[in-house]
Amino acid sequence: TMCLRHCFKEPLMLSRALAVFSAFMSGVNLILTIIIHSSRWHIIYPSVLFCLQVGAAVCVFAAIHYNIARLMIPVICMSVLNIIINVVLIVFSSIALAFPESFYANYIRGDRPIDADSRSMVKSHCISTIIPAAISLSIGLRGIFAHLDIYRLIQERRRN
Repeated sequence: TMCLRHCFKEPLMLSRALAVFSAFMSGVNLILTIIIHSSRWHIIYPSVLFCLQVGAAVCVFAAIHYNIARLMIPVICMSVLNIIINVVLIVFSSIALAFPESFYANYIRGDRPIDADSRSMVKSHCISTIIPAAISLSIGLRGIFAHLDIYRLIQERRRN
């Protein structure tokens, strides 16, 4: 616990930890997508996001090590992208919960007719989407501020 407390107080460590955590969670999402979906098209999107997250995490370490502020831009962009994705997931899932005939509810349901089983499936899918998306959103919001602080810190270091 002492290490975790130190990590969240030290901005450089926090930025690194959040970048690695984002890449790790993106990898977990990719693995789950591969297990659940057999279609190539469902796997491409998380694969691209995973590669971008890993690249952004590497850029954070390089930015801090070499004091190059521009290398923080990829992780800031990925944080913004993650925030947008999670907000969209929360909004679409909330709409699908409220309106069982909505676009996202129909997407989740697939070819199944609207009945009690499909409504229950949509409800459980939406709830299981909203909870991790809300957690990821809060971590992403914290992350973007941490990464922006590091960007400014590195710029200050370069000036001095």
